Amino acid sequence: MRSNVHCPNAILLPHMTIILLILSFLIVSLTSVYANAAERGRVTLQNGTVYTDRGTMIRGMTMAIMYGPGNSRNNAYWQYMNKTLKMNAVRLGVKTGQIGRTVQQQLTYIDYVVDSAAKNDMYVMINNSVLPGNYDINQLTAFWSAVAPRYANRTHVFYEMTNEPVQGGPVWGNPTQFTSKVLSDFEGLYNLMRRGAPNTHIVLFPTPNLWPDCATYAAFLDKLKWPDWSKTSLGYHHYQGTERFGEDNLKCLRAKYPLLMTETNYWMRRDVANMRYVLNMYEKLGMSWFSLDGKGNAPYLENQILPQLQRDGYSWDTAG
Repeated sequence: MRSNVHCPNAILLPHMTIILLILSFLIVSLTSVYANAAERGRVTLQNGTVYTDRGTMIRGMTMAIMYGPGNSRNNAYWQYMNKTLKMNAVRLGVKTGQIGRTVQQQLTYIDYVVDSAAKNDMYVMINNSVLPGNYDINQLTAFWSAVAPRYANRTHVFYEMTNEPVQGGPVWGNPTQFTSKVLSDFEGLYNLMRRGAPNTHIVLFPTPNLWPDCATYAAFLDKLKWPDWSKTSLGYHHYQGTERFGEDNLKCLRAKYPLLMTETNYWMRRDVANMRYVLNMYEKLGMSWFSLDGKGNAPYLENQILPQLQRDGYSWDTAG
């Protein structure tokens, strides 16, 4: 009789345990979904450039961290970037190694940026670099080994391999400057990043300039057999070489490979008016862009660049 009395509890206990486990799993799953609900969807490739999840252009500004979080924890600044300037992306330059903290020391600061961008409906494009015209493959390997998998599931984050890794004449970024050694280093780095973040968009290099013409640069890219161009783009900067490359060559190259202009300096040539207002060409072409202006503040963007774009007929109601 005693065994009959206790038998129902013995039967119910395993079932209750299973039910509780299922409920716990559902709660954790729903929490994970809602924790990422505010994040933008992954960037897409459209019209030969990188677009947002809403099919709009990326319009971005620069944020740098080296020794501390800076504006990355200032929610008012994030709202200013998104609501006032109507930017939908931040290019995050991270310095590690000899001219900054270690990657492990910087991860907390990168976390601030990634989380703040998600809360403010913005994307983050992360890069790591040393001085312009150079790169440190050991530093890049250490950086992307830690960073690539860390944000692999954050859909509003994408990666830019480094910053202006080559230099020389007649123009920085000439395909001849990407030697077999340089390309071998970047093939290994790309594969490392791709293993760590299989679905994250990766912006190659970027090159300091596109030069000298579409046919030459396309032939150079044709030789690269390792990028998955369905989630990879060529990053480049708009300086003197790209200016001479010109609009027609840009349209030609974007028809062959996806492009993303990740840096231009509004004040780089004060004597040439069209270089001061170069972003209106990207607006006309519907090509996404990042401005170098914005490292801690954005007076040129707010007071001169964006008003000039509006005078030229290019404006947008929201960050998009």
